[in-house]
Amino acid sequence: MSRPKKRRGGRVTPKQTRPRNWDDPGPTSHRGGPAPDELPLLAEIREALSAGHPLGLLALGSTFAELATDAERPRSMLSDEPGSERPQVTWEMIVDMLSATALPETTALLHALVLFAPPPWDSHLRVELEQRRLHQLPGWVRTLDEVEVTQVWEQVDVLGDGENILLGLRWSTGDELTVVLYIDHNIGGLIKDFISGLGDAEEILTMFEAEAEAGSSQRRIDPADARARIESAVQRWSMTWPPVLSDEWPVARPLVQWVASKLPEGGVMPTREELSDEDRDRLIDSFLGSPDGDSFR
Repeated sequence: MSRPKKRRGGRVTPKQTRPRNWDDPGPTSHRGGPAPDELPLLAEIREALSAGHPLGLLALGSTFAELATDAERPRSMLSDEPGSERPQVTWEMIVDMLSATALPETTALLHALVLFAPPPWDSHLRVELEQRRLHQLPGWVRTLDEVEVTQVWEQVDVLGDGENILLGLRWSTGDELTVVLYIDHNIGGLIKDFISGLGDAEEILTMFEAEAEAGSSQRRIDPADARARIESAVQRWSMTWPPVLSDEWPVARPLVQWVASKLPEGGVMPTREELSDEDRDRLIDSFLGSPDGDSFR
């Protein structure tokens, strides 16, 4: 099974992975931060807000969160080039910058970041948000965490080499989003790619079916089991070097883990039966006796 292709909904990450002029923010504002017109990423935050859907803002927050997480790793997982320079964007830097610049745009980003921030930074962000109640923001920004997973599907390769897990989300505002994780079992069962699409999960699944390889199957799966698979696949990715990278992974990792946290716990991983010696020998003999096995005889 090939990894999922990009679907309607566009990018899920910002156009760059490091804020412009982060180390030299320019003139300062009345609270000691960058002047409003100079603040990095303001334009991208406005673009996310103008879309009228949670995806862009969540993706932006997820990218910041992954950059901050990567700064704490012994070696960067955002590049597979040995010795490559990593963006030094820490949680302390993020909190300080956003706290120093009280604008509607930065308040909106705070609403997304607080979903992904680890302790104690999540508490710092919540305290800052409490001081910004007067900022006028779209209603959906303040309800980002009011979301439920309404559908969970899997699409599996006929040989079990890989699978897509599709999660359908619905917010209290009625907005919908489908996220798709590609788990590659040929390289240890880790997440290899991530995409998202605006709309219902069954609609997105129909698009996938049209391009699926012959013999692939799809079915609903238990939400708790899906959580177990996702958490295992994220952990396996984090243990693999060099890291497996795509345009949207791993900057979507905090978003994926947040979505997985909305699923129930207690799921079990699927068991993979080992072939007996007799079954293995029978399979080898069958292959060697076929036209495809000519070059191996």
